[in-house]
Order: sequence, then structure tokens, then C-alpha cells
Amino acid sequence: PLSLRPRARYYLRIQVTGDGGDQATGETWFESGKMDEPWQAKWIGTQAEDRFHPLFFRRFSLEQPVASARLYVTGLGLYEAYLNGEKAGNDLLAPFCNDYNEQVQAQTYDVAALLKNGENSLEILTGNGWYKGRLGYEGGKEIFGDRFQVIAELRVTLLDGTERVIGTDESWRYRGSDFEYTDIYDGECLNRLLWQGKENPEKPVCLMPGKNLTDRYSLPVTVKDRLPVREIIRTPAGETVLDMGQNFAGDLEYTADFPSGARITLDHGEILQNGNFYRDNLRTAKSEFVYVSDGTKKEVEPLFTFFGFRYAKIEGVEAVNPDDF
Repeated sequence: PLSLRPRARYYLRIQVTGDGGDQATGETWFESGKMDEPWQAKWIGTQAEDRFHPLFFRRFSLEQPVASARLYVTGLGLYEAYLNGEKAGNDLLAPFCNDYNEQVQAQTYDVAALLKNGENSLEILTGNGWYKGRLGYEGGKEIFGDRFQVIAELRVTLLDGTERVIGTDESWRYRGSDFEYTDIYDGECLNRLLWQGKENPEKPVCLMPGKNLTDRYSLPVTVKDRLPVREIIRTPAGETVLDMGQNFAGDLEYTADFPSGARITLDHGEILQNGNFYRDNLRTAKSEFVYVSDGTKKEVEPLFTFFGFRYAKIEGVEAVNPDDF
């Protein structure tokens, strides 16, 4: 019997003996999460009147090189965390499926390679997800809550053994992100000009009641395959449609190299009807990814939604290069 303690690494060696006496040995390890250890971090959220998608952030300094570091983090509804502009882990749609009335899964990421001696920044983006997005046959919104929230505890061990803990608290700030909307059913709009001509000041966060936390139990949601465009179809209705060759759950990543203000829309569907793009079987779900360019060349893809599709109708691009998708 193992008596586990929080935030500890355990090594194990497994030996298997076959019926003929042959043997094989393997070694591996696992690491426990926070378990029932109290969090030093606090749940934080936006001010009640702010309905935009926030970017939470905290800047901090490290006096020495880093020996090890773990980020314990979760968010409502969906989140992605970044240290010095680099994403923590490779999970998609974290914190995955939760019964928000009972508990929310927290994830652990090894982030030592993302930290540096000197000034650092920790940022957390959020999306509606299942927590507060449109959900169910009736299309209701904010079923589980109406405020974006995050909690994060960064534990850093420096070379001399000193431990630093940077947790979400009253010192954190937030501002509006470039997400105009995010939704599991309707999709996502990433608008790089969303705040053009508008004020987007840094604001102090609010402390929130939060949710009960548990270590992750969902399997990782990650990219399993990358598919090229099989064919570009010009439909009888005059549409430009990308055929991926099979139905699958995922999204389209593409190279966005467009002038400032260009609006590119990808509509997703499973079948063609009479040779034309079709998505009426999705009822009211928009199932779209919209990108508004600021004129800089970027690789773009949705962060807080996914699609079941084979075909994607593209609008806003005159000459479509399949190698870009």
C-alpha cells in the first residue's frame, strides 16, 4: 500500500514473468498533484460589469536560475496558461468535462523550461466552454455560472533550494483579450482589432468564492493527427469548400497572412447536399471560426471550441492555397 503525499514523485519498477519463465522489466514514474493540500492561491475573476473575455496576468521576478517548477491551475469555463508567452502543457479544452456543481479538475504542468532568471510573466486566457457558454437542446447560456474565473499556483524551486510560490490573489490584473466570442456550439471569433479605438485598461481582479478542486482525472485532450486538405471544391452555389477527406473532431489551423481588417470565416459541416455546403443538421449551431486580421502574418486556430466536420466553407480569401491549412 502506498501512502501518497501531495506534489511528490514516485518511481516504480515492474517485472513481468511469463509462463515459460521469461522475464521483462520496465521502469516509470508518476507525480501526485495537490491532492487535499490547501491552496495558497485564491480564485479570482473579473468585475461583475465586464462581459468581455479577459486575459488575467501577473508579472514577477526570479533572483536565480530555476531548478524545478510546477504550475497547478484551472479555470472557468476553459483556459490556457502561458509563461513568458509560451503555453504551459499541450492540453486542449482544459479543464475538460466537470460536474461544476461538485468539483473542478486542476491540471499540473512542468514549466521549468519556460521560466528565466529575472523578469517573468504568467498569463491566463479564458473561454466560455461548457461552464457559461450556450449549451443543451434549448440553447441556454450561463447554466453553471456567469463570471470567468481562474486559480493558479506556480511553485518554483531555485538552484539554492529556495521555493517561491506565485499564486492568484488580489495583486493580479486583467484586461480584455482579442476573443470576441467563444462557444462550443457556435464556435469562436478571434478579432485582432477588437480594441482598436477603444480603451482597454488594466483592472484589478475580484476575489471569487470559487469551486471545490480535485486533481485531474480526465484523459489528456491533445492533437492526435494532422490532416492535409484533400481537395478544394468549387460548389454549384459558387462556394469555396475545403474537403479534409474524412469526418473527425478537431479544428483547422492555417497561416493567416492578410491585410489589416480582413475577415476570414470558416463554416464547418459534415456532408455536402446536391454538391453544396450543408450544415442544417446542426440546427442553430453556427459552428464557425472567424478571424479578423491586424495585418501581421500568424498561425491561427481556435482555442476554446472544436468541430465535428469534413468540409469547411471559407469566405474572405480570394485565392485559397490548400498548403496553408
